[in-house]
Amino acid sequence: MAYREILGQEIVKDILTRFAASGKIPHALLFVGPPGTQKRETAAEFARILLCEASPSNGEACGSCQGCHLFELNSHPDVFFLNPKGKMRHVKMDETRELLRFLSLKPYLEKYKIAVLPDADTLSDASGNAILKFLEEPPE
Repeated sequence: MAYREILGQEIVKDILTRFAASGKIPHALLFVGPPGTQKRETAAEFARILLCEASPSNGEACGSCQGCHLFELNSHPDVFFLNPKGKMRHVKMDETRELLRFLSLKPYLEKYKIAVLPDADTLSDASGNAILKFLEEPPE
């Protein structure tokens, strides 16, 4: 999904486009809002833009480079989607440890390591605390 397909988030898209163009990306971004605000899609598209090898400054990924291609296939080595699994739809501590190990490594192909947690409300208390501690005290 391209930014132009995300409706009603012009201010957010403008801010994210400026982040991408400047190369000054905060180490963590939180996308919140009521259902239907396309926060999940906006976060995923921002990740795709950051991984685009064409270094887009217009707020759109090229869609044809290796980074865009790997992202579309959900196989980019610098992206981690932490989705709830199982019948209970909770993110368990083992999955959180895997995420934190991933984030502790240097990027493989691109400049950034990106983790997207679309359902952060499904984190167990222990998982949420571990991620919060990691965000407060990130590694070098």
